[in-house]
Amino acid sequence: MARQRGDGLIRLKNRIVRMFTTGDGLGSNVTTAVLPASGSKLWVGGSCGGLSLFDGHRFRIYGEKDGLINTCVYALAVDRNEDLWVGTYGGGLFRFRHGRFTQYLKPVGLPTDAVLGILPASDGSLWLLTPSDGLSRMQHEHFRNYTTADGLSSNHPGNLYQDRRGVIWVGTPGGIDRLAGDRFVAIGLVSGAHYYRVLGEDSLGALYAAASPGGIFRIDGDRLISVTNRLIVYGMVRNQGDLGFCGDGVSRASADALQRWEHEQDAPPDFAHFGPPDGLLSTECGLGLPNLAVTSDAKLWAATPQGLAMLDLARLPRNNRKPAIYMEQIAVGRTLQPPGHELVLPPGPHHVELHFGVIELAAPEKIRMQYRLDDVDQEWLDADATGGAIYTSLPVGTHQFHVRACNGDGIWDRAGIVYNITQLPYLYETNLFRMAVVGILGLVLAGAYRLRLRRLTAEMNARLDERVSERTRLARELHDTLIQTIQGSKMLADDGLDDRDDPDRVYRALERVSHWLAQATQEGRAALSALRSSATEGNDLAEALQRAGQDCVSKNSMTFALAVEGVARDVHPIVRDEVYRIGYEAMRNAGSHSRGTRLTVELSYARDLVVRVRDNGIGIDQAIVAKGKRGHFGVPGMHERADRIGARLRFKSTSSGTEVELIVPGNLTFPDGKLAPQRSLTKLLRLFGLTR
Repeated sequence: MARQRGDGLIRLKNRIVRMFTTGDGLGSNVTTAVLPASGSKLWVGGSCGGLSLFDGHRFRIYGEKDGLINTCVYALAVDRNEDLWVGTYGGGLFRFRHGRFTQYLKPVGLPTDAVLGILPASDGSLWLLTPSDGLSRMQHEHFRNYTTADGLSSNHPGNLYQDRRGVIWVGTPGGIDRLAGDRFVAIGLVSGAHYYRVLGEDSLGALYAAASPGGIFRIDGDRLISVTNRLIVYGMVRNQGDLGFCGDGVSRASADALQRWEHEQDAPPDFAHFGPPDGLLSTECGLGLPNLAVTSDAKLWAATPQGLAMLDLARLPRNNRKPAIYMEQIAVGRTLQPPGHELVLPPGPHHVELHFGVIELAAPEKIRMQYRLDDVDQEWLDADATGGAIYTSLPVGTHQFHVRACNGDGIWDRAGIVYNITQLPYLYETNLFRMAVVGILGLVLAGAYRLRLRRLTAEMNARLDERVSERTRLARELHDTLIQTIQGSKMLADDGLDDRDDPDRVYRALERVSHWLAQATQEGRAALSALRSSATEGNDLAEALQRAGQDCVSKNSMTFALAVEGVARDVHPIVRDEVYRIGYEAMRNAGSHSRGTRLTVELSYARDLVVRVRDNGIGIDQAIVAKGKRGHFGVPGMHERADRIGARLRFKSTSSGTEVELIVPGNLTFPDGKLAPQRSLTKLLRLFGLTR
């Protein structure tokens, strides 16, 4: 045939399925059951269309004129005597022998006149399936009826099957039952399933069943083991080296397919599917039993509501070629681009569309594709006809995008193709950044721990130094005052003892010893009073100095006055203790050695903390003041304490009195003090002994 240019590509395709209808002489388009006859002939049951016999060329119809009083045929079977049994809906059971029909109805023992399934058993009995009255067993023209009282899961059985061992199996809406003795025993159920059918055995004798929904299961004792849930099946038949299924259309699989599917649950099942594109007018199976048959010429027949379907699978070559899978194009946002060898996405979320396809010229409409993106998709996803996958965001890293497909014969390329997609991270999403953050955090924690440890150590050392210094000062005081006084008292006592016969001399010696011991008692009390810590006085420095001044003048005729300038503020505890001890030492020296009549203390809260101690006594020897830290008695201790808190200590002495002035920087004295960060940090670290 001549064609003009521009007509496009024309595909020529042979019809795989041939449909037989009433136009071909069939008794009814609504076929219900099919059964092989002698040779390559076929029995066909129709809904109210009688019984048809197909000899390969034409149909011979049996109906009322032939003795088949009811023509609504729903079940066909041949027993071991080659008698044909016909189950009808409303006409009971018929036996066809030597061209004549014999009818069996309720009066002879049938529970109902509707027979929807027939199973000739190996013991010669006949099992009959009724729609709502359970099962009937016919043996030697006698009937025994079985219901739920006899162990059936339901009085609405779906189909019957006898395995190679002779065990009778029944599929019902409530489960699968097995005849054990004279009762039926239920086996395991499938969660959510409500309709069961026993499919039959494969070439190795494994027994299979189907559940709706649920897929195909293998019967293992009293368990149902999942085989696949990706195929809808209502009937199964063995066709030489293949398995034929009837469900959502007609399917063909290899003889060992069921075993492979069971052990490859994650892989898609290999099977060829035939539907309307192949010439099948309906994807539904007939409602009778059996609805699939294979004649001796290896043709597969299926009863459907739209006629009788014939598949000459022996003449249909198998296609074992792998499908050609390819990446077509990529869309990132609104930008289309060729796929290249891989896709690299910049940092941030992106709308990504991946388009892929398969080249299959023989039967492109049968192509099925699946895809999965590692780390994103938990399982394989079925692709639609456009062959596309959409992702709105991808995790950081390199991911493999897998695509697999089957050819026109349902054979899958399980390996498929792999396409790499890399999502680049922001800086803060990189492992290097995370490691750096962890490292810095570790260093900060370690530094904080060491700083804390050094601070605690410095505080402990400061307290220890304070106690050592106080004990050293006390030792000096005891040596220079109390011990010397005691030694002098001893010398006076010894002098009095040298001349015991002179009472006046002994009396004068004892009088002087008593005076010196009183002085020693006073000096000892003063030393003990100096040990008292201002830490027990709270944070009121003025109150502490007030009490200390009153103690220092309580043993002489001096007057004491304390003046406070400015608003009192909290003082750092360590600084407060040192200021208190320096002030106390200055007041004690004035009360003990100045011989004055007036002692005044000025406490000033200004930018700095200032303490001034004045007396109107005889003054201090300038040589002692000039020696500073090398001075006599408590002067060295006062200088040491002032240096410890970064304060300035000044002595000003004349013949008319002495003034001791202590100036402590406010940024180290007051907790709320404001100072330059670097300078204050340095001084504070020096204060706690953390630096030099």
